[in-house]
Amino acid sequence: MFADNGERRFRRAALADRVVSHAKVAELEYRSKRRVTAKDQSCLAAHALRLAKLDIYYRCGEWDDTCALADPADMKELLSLLSIVPYRVFTPSRKLLLNPNFASCSRLVGGADADLIVDDVLIDVKTIKMRHSNRRTSINF
Repeated sequence: MFADNGERRFRRAALADRVVSHAKVAELEYRSKRRVTAKDQSCLAAHALRLAKLDIYYRCGEWDDTCALADPADMKELLSLLSIVPYRVFTPSRKLLLNPNFASCSRLVGGADADLIVDDVLIDVKTIKMRHSNRRTSINF
């Protein structure tokens, strides 16, 4: 049984490594393009969704056997969300940090992190499934 568990961990690590490696290559290719197509955006969205599945494993220890796959409906939703992003707000004049954590200070409060830091502004993005939120929901954001 132990060998099976060790083999499963090895396979998971190899798959996670491939997901991350492919995402890094795709990101470099994306950034090198002068003109980005809808297909390029869909490809990057798929990588983001795959990486999100690995993030859940990293944070919670919950492995998703579909981590090498990206659901087309999720890709469409992500691209829709990206279409309303006010990119000027996220354009740095000095500094841009993606998914920063706060080292040992993070552990003091149970794992604090952020989605990005643009210059001196910490940004944590939240999404909700409800179309209409109430006052209580808005206050939480």
